[in-house]
Amino acid sequence: MRRLEAAPKGPEDLASLAGLYHRAGRLAEADAAMRRAIDLAPERPDFHTRRGAVLYDLGRVAEAVRSLQAARDLSGGLQEEAEAQLSLATLTLRYVVEPIGAAEEEVRRTGGSAEARTALACALLLRGDLAGALRELRCALAPSRRAAAAELSGRRTAATALAFLYTLMPSGRVPFERAVREVTRALRARELALPGDAPEEARLLLHAGEIYEAAVHEEGAAACYARALAADPTDPAAYDVAARFAAAGAPEAGVLREAVERALAAARGEAELRPQDPAARRRLAFVLLGAARFFAASPSRADAASAAEALSAAREILSERLRGGDHDATAALAFADLLEREGESGQAALLLDRARRWPEGAGSWRVAFEWAALLMRTGRLREAVAEFERARALAPTEPAIAHAQRLAIANLRRLEIERFRFRRAGRGQAPTAEEELRMGLAHLAAGQVEEAMTRLRGAIASEPEYAPAHDAMGLALRRLGRREEAEAAFRRALEIDPSLAPAHRHLAEARIDEASSSGDPGDLPEIVEELEAYLFWQRPERGE
Repeated sequence: MRRLEAAPKGPEDLASLAGLYHRAGRLAEADAAMRRAIDLAPERPDFHTRRGAVLYDLGRVAEAVRSLQAARDLSGGLQEEAEAQLSLATLTLRYVVEPIGAAEEEVRRTGGSAEARTALACALLLRGDLAGALRELRCALAPSRRAAAAELSGRRTAATALAFLYTLMPSGRVPFERAVREVTRALRARELALPGDAPEEARLLLHAGEIYEAAVHEEGAAACYARALAADPTDPAAYDVAARFAAAGAPEAGVLREAVERALAAARGEAELRPQDPAARRRLAFVLLGAARFFAASPSRADAASAAEALSAAREILSERLRGGDHDATAALAFADLLEREGESGQAALLLDRARRWPEGAGSWRVAFEWAALLMRTGRLREAVAEFERARALAPTEPAIAHAQRLAIANLRRLEIERFRFRRAGRGQAPTAEEELRMGLAHLAAGQVEEAMTRLRGAIASEPEYAPAHDAMGLALRRLGRREEAEAAFRRALEIDPSLAPAHRHLAEARIDEASSSGDPGDLPEIVEELEAYLFWQRPERGE
């Protein structure tokens, strides 16, 4: 590098210097060197391709697209690597850069309204800019002299989004005191200004509970979750978090059990008073589904019977709603979730596909979001990204959509990059176990489990004692619900390399799954032992 820096002799030397800068992470210098090389040899398509890669890593995606398109125009086509880069850069430009630019323009147009700032915060999540998103939401929640109704509505949305963003932060990095203070202030403001907005109130309380839970403050978390259940007893997320407490046998589970039983009694009472009211019966079905999740998590035999009874009743009501010809997209969402939990993913996909074409479903961001999530889980990433964008257009201030879309784009990018590397490495020779493993993990992250297992089998065949490949195979098997085989794969990885920290954690998680489903806590000592081993090997210097 020093020789080239001292006296680059021509465009080739400049391009080589740019490559060294790029690998060293000195991106601005890499771009400057490539610009000079292109000035000297503008007809070289490979120079435009290299500059496109540098610009992409600099975050200047629109310029990267133009550079790669120039390379294609000069050569009459692109090599496989450059074509993949252009495809990913175009995807990023369309689904990340342009939405952020449009949201910034809306903030300028509205003079910084709370709703516009919340939409910008959600758009910033598309590129993983959590700090920028938090900054925008705090601006949205700052005191304002704007018209009360419009600004209070925007501040309500911003409050929920802010709480959601805190739940994305790693537990050790959540500024607990500030988070609780900001969310509590938002809750008080909403209670005074916007009473009766139950679903939004429940979501804010759920996020507040997650913040408490991340800080290992179970009592505060349970109190928030119980209030969320009271605010909106039809929200399945509230029952899922309550079920975690029931499964763990936590003392706070009693408070949540009371909240679940109150919600169930109220929904049954309403349905009995208005037996012909479809809304009351649908509400009862949603509460029954939630109660079934809570009771199923409990180790009690009586609760298991209650869960089965509630599930059967909910299934009957939802089937009746969907058989009656009513295009009830909300009921379809609930029934699709029930089918997927029972292992009937194909039927769930068919139902969601139908629901998104109904008039109500076509205008529902939740239907679009669930359809996109299903596409992502089944490995159809490009379709998932496009469907998340449709959901985001319907609800631009909903941060969960932007977060999920970012994950889909990241997984697609990883898959395309690893696919190219794998093909390039395999030219003329068999891929190594490490290359097979990387490709397998990329398929697994993309939801393509069978493809992942094919690559992982290849890694194990070429290097039977390669512990990370056995660990990854366990993850794939666990994704397919093959618990015993997954545990065997994790144990095999640890036989080969007892210091492989992720395998200890994965084995503990598999044992926790087994204990939760069976209601038998007998494996608790082994779970604790594996987690201790994970912590030791993850941070050997802190093993004490």
